Amino acid sequence: MALITPPVGVNTYVAAALGGKEAKMKDLFLWLIPFFFVMILETVILIFFPDIALWLGSTKL
Repeated sequence: MALITPPVGVNTYVAAALGGKEAKMKDLFLWLIPFFFVMILETVILIFFPDIALWLGSTKL
């Protein structure tokens, strides 16, 4: 989450730099809102069901 949200938002700044003048920070953050909420949902699920993370770690993907 820290890589896409301010004040750090490193990935967002990189995407804005790669996009040139067409990519505005406001537009990038608007596109990131759904992804941010999915990451929050994933975190909440892992808080309430930590066995999911432990099971994934034990599969040695």
